[in-house]
Amino acid sequence: MSLKKLRQKYPQYNDISDLELAEGFYKKHYSDLDETEYYEKMFPEIAAKRGTDEIISPDDEFNENFEFKSDKPEFKPTTSE
Repeated sequence: MSLKKLRQKYPQYNDISDLELAEGFYKKHYSDLDETEYYEKMFPEIAAKRGTDEIISPDDEFNENFEFKSDKPEFKPTTSE
């Protein structure tokens, strides 16, 4: 569920900032989910803008660095976004 849909479903929270609302719902209802995935779903526009795709090292493309494991960076929006 995106933040937009959450606000439509619960208009009583319109006086709370987007980040506060998302954090509160995560802690209370969605803490069993991966935090990065949760915030990407709540803030899809910001996640797309940040480009949270997996980073590939040039060594990986040439299969020279087999021990390197590329992890997806953590995502959590800031109040300035």
